[in-house]
Amino acid sequence: MEDFSRIRQKQYVSSRASFCFAVCILVFVSSCHISATLLPPCRTACGNVSVEFPFGIDPGCGSPEFSSVLECTNGSVLNLVAASGLYGVRSIDYAARSLTLTDTSMTTCNGGIVSGRNFTLSPASSVFLSGNEELLLLNCATNATLVKSSEFSCNTTAGVCSAFKTCADYAISDPRKLVTDCCQLTKKSNRSIDLSLLKCSGYTSVHNYNPSALDLSKLTFFIELAWSETSTIFTSQTCALCTNSSGACGYNSENQFSCLCGSSNTTSVCPSDSSDTSTRRRIIIGGGAGGVGAIILGILLALFWHRRLKARHEVIEMDGVSEATTRFRYKELAVATNNFTNELGKGGFGSVYKGVLASGQAVAVKKLDESVQGEKQFRAEVATIGNIHHFNLVRLIGYCFERSERLLVYEFMCNGSLDKYLFTKPDRDAKALKWSHRFSIVCDIARGLAYLHEGCRKRILHCDVKPENILLDEDFSAKLADFGLAKLMDRQEADAFTVVRGTRGYLAPEWFVSNSPITEKCDVYSFGMVVLEIIGGRKNVDFKVSSVKFYFHIWVYDQIVCNDLSEIVDTHLGGDVDTEQVMLLAKLALACVQEDPALRPTMSKAVQILEGVSKVEIPPFVLQCDAII
Repeated sequence: MEDFSRIRQKQYVSSRASFCFAVCILVFVSSCHISATLLPPCRTACGNVSVEFPFGIDPGCGSPEFSSVLECTNGSVLNLVAASGLYGVRSIDYAARSLTLTDTSMTTCNGGIVSGRNFTLSPASSVFLSGNEELLLLNCATNATLVKSSEFSCNTTAGVCSAFKTCADYAISDPRKLVTDCCQLTKKSNRSIDLSLLKCSGYTSVHNYNPSALDLSKLTFFIELAWSETSTIFTSQTCALCTNSSGACGYNSENQFSCLCGSSNTTSVCPSDSSDTSTRRRIIIGGGAGGVGAIILGILLALFWHRRLKARHEVIEMDGVSEATTRFRYKELAVATNNFTNELGKGGFGSVYKGVLASGQAVAVKKLDESVQGEKQFRAEVATIGNIHHFNLVRLIGYCFERSERLLVYEFMCNGSLDKYLFTKPDRDAKALKWSHRFSIVCDIARGLAYLHEGCRKRILHCDVKPENILLDEDFSAKLADFGLAKLMDRQEADAFTVVRGTRGYLAPEWFVSNSPITEKCDVYSFGMVVLEIIGGRKNVDFKVSSVKFYFHIWVYDQIVCNDLSEIVDTHLGGDVDTEQVMLLAKLALACVQEDPALRPTMSKAVQILEGVSKVEIPPFVLQCDAII
């Protein structure tokens, strides 16, 4: 093992040596004109959206079935071409094979009627509705969210939509009231959505949006599409071989696979020397026959030494990384984890393994995937948790940055993650957390977040607070983990993120409002949702319960107003709870999940409330006790 300061010194010496060597080579070949290597003729991005296989936005690129799916306008705006028109592409998740579209025409209200258009895909389209689409309908006064993807409609001839029936059951957040106007969503197939609104009134948002506090013109309508691995005549493995050889995946005039290599095309992979042919020719012409051998030898030596020095001494250059953070060799961690065989869990960017260091210390080793996202998560975690220390934050012991390997070494938390004690069905009674542990866990996470927001030199937004990222030690003390989506921000800074960070069900409303500033209050919202789940032992959005309890935070509000806490507490506790603490946590959680970020408390204020220094009141809400069925 090498500590951080020794690594920095080695890198400095190596960098100076490689720099001097490079200068000598450049002086020697300065009389020769070396052209840039030709790049594959396929663009890999349009604006901020990455374009990868099977899609293509240039002729002959991608898979032929997807050649007409996307269109890049002015080199910066990526649109999906549908039978009903163009729809802007917000993001593409290639691992999940899904696209998120946005249609700004759904956000206007003209003369009391919502304006918009139906969404229709061509029957021959290679993409289809995923079944996870969430439609946000707006009108001048209020709005509603349709969350049921199966077909339904409303019998308008009866004049009213009965509670727990058809669209009233799914579209109205308060189905206990009769309404005279209904919205209609008809999902004919996985190719089209027909949308109509009978009137521009009578709807309540299931997300509890407050129209007076939001600029409705900035809200957006989202559609989620998917594609199948079997939709392409070329497999992703075939394409991977091509891209790994510096080529681009495409097809010829007969719709057969073609690996585009810049100056030539092949049916499999690019030749290893295809990019050097024109360069060597120019070197021979410019340098003359006498200098060709020496020049080529010098270039090869420079590449060899550069790669060797980079592989042996490369470290992360980030401001403020603690010098106490240890750098491990890959071989050390392979031995510690028994060659990565004892897997603790698997996440979006890699797997976590249990290991024991040579010193006897038990650790958790996160082995990140070799991808752009894995690299981003590695740098984000080292730049945040690697520089801070707090009892309620999982400690980063060290890291490995060797060739293409990226590993993070954490202290081992023997009781695992919180979600296993809240949501796991088998043997729940045996694993149910005592109420005293639950209250203590809430206090621990509040202190950890307060430190991130206010106790560091820069504010740190965690951006992914959820039970899966809360770990428990042998005493069931809680520590916040997984800083792969974390964001460093100046004290007074508010940022507009280009990509939503976090997990659905814990995201604050401002993530979905265009140009809305993102602050630490997003973490406060996620914290509030987690507190509700700790109280109830269930997910906040549960499709398996009745529509009255569908959105748990709305149901909790009802029970608090009516002073009835019996139904909001996890039944596995058997009533063995402190009712005053239950009421305190419920009030705090509801204060944290308010729509307006300015009304949410800071995490330091939340700590004071939990410690009894400050009080919290029930935030205003639209539901009343006499409306409950």
